[in-house]
Amino acid sequence: MAQTHSVQFEDKTGICLGMNWIIDKEKGVIWHNGGTGGYSSFIGFNKEKQSGVVILSNYAPSFSKKDSLDHIGFNILEKLCSNEL
Repeated sequence: MAQTHSVQFEDKTGICLGMNWIIDKEKGVIWHNGGTGGYSSFIGFNKEKQSGVVILSNYAPSFSKKDSLDHIGFNILEKLCSNEL
């Protein structure tokens, strides 16, 4: 499992990809999302802080960054990692 989190590709904008995982080195977050037929999902975790969040929704993915499941997931994860919850 640890090997799936190692960086396989990094572009000029700093986006890193593992084996089907998106790696945000700056935030220390490993995450992925998805959606199909009226459903959407998000999973993200910070190994160093031993915190993670999984969100499953019966609502189609939103194309608005403000309303996206990713946005909600990152906000919850940020609060978990900073002990604000």
